[in-house]
Amino acid sequence: MKVFPHACKINIHRSVREMTADKLQALLNRLLSEQQMTLFGSLDIDKEELRIYGYMQTADINEETDQALFEFITLEDQTRMDIKESFDQLRISHEAHFDIIDEKYGALSYGVHYLTFENKQDEGETTYFLAETDGVSEPLACVAEFWPKVMELGRDTDFGTGCTSSIDFREQLKNM
Repeated sequence: MKVFPHACKINIHRSVREMTADKLQALLNRLLSEQQMTLFGSLDIDKEELRIYGYMQTADINEETDQALFEFITLEDQTRMDIKESFDQLRISHEAHFDIIDEKYGALSYGVHYLTFENKQDEGETTYFLAETDGVSEPLACVAEFWPKVMELGRDTDFGTGCTSSIDFREQLKNM
């Protein structure tokens, strides 16, 4: 059974926990059932690129078939499409929840989920996001603003050999 880090940041509180295919599937199912419309896309901070694929319909995380399947409806012509990734290439998942002041809705808490897969071909990564469309006037601004705040969280955690972390706590305390 593959175990990978799931990092979570809620305002100033940070945590990293074990995640498995079954737990991630349950998290995504809950997320999709609680949200009316969930934007699905990818972002690349180095290229300053954010792509919107459409509205997420289903996510199927299956370790046995080594597949992560994301089905969505395109924004342009409402066509049903999918993206497939190798589950084995899933590196880390993130949740980012921040209290924000929205120009239309006022003070609120908003969350974005990210899934990062390794690209063996170019030795890079692909990070997908899921973000609710309701409750905030600029969901894509939140996607882009939240990612730099969480992208490194949990990357130094390895659950494959027990639980180890190379976090330098003194350095972390200095930076707070």
